[in-house]
Amino acid sequence: MLLNGDVLAWAEGFWKDILAVATIAIFGVLTWFRFTYELDDDRIRVEKGVFCSVKMELLYRNISTVTVETPWYLRLFRVSRLKLETDAGSIKQADIRILMTYQQAMDAAEKCTAHMRQDSAVLRTYRSKAIYVALLSLITSSTLSGVLFVATLISQTGKILGEEVEAQIVD
Repeated sequence: MLLNGDVLAWAEGFWKDILAVATIAIFGVLTWFRFTYELDDDRIRVEKGVFCSVKMELLYRNISTVTVETPWYLRLFRVSRLKLETDAGSIKQADIRILMTYQQAMDAAEKCTAHMRQDSAVLRTYRSKAIYVALLSLITSSTLSGVLFVATLISQTGKILGEEVEAQIVD
């Protein structure tokens, strides 16, 4: 719209975009201020939420996995992500995720893992059968797929050329 010379329509749309970005930023800051955590002797307490407050408590002995992640986009802000998971939660998402400095995350992870049961180091193991591994590697290997594509190409090319030669001979 700006290139067409309609500056007023562009300014109206631009103003709405700025308002949407400001709303998202304000909501993010409010969420950040409303997030608190507390590490006790036997549990971690987390409270979060802007409009509806959610309080969670997780006993250290129920924690099965403690993870500290620092992906590249969090490194820009010198932040790490602490993930605490139990066996009862969702497989795809951690029970508790907290953003904090790397040192705070390592201290919290050390405190959480100090209370973990020693007998819960390996709760279950999975061993795949060799035949399944061989079949999967055969199916997903580029050599097999290349041979299949070439065989299909040759077969279909021969069929098309055969029909073409037959049509010329008959006509």
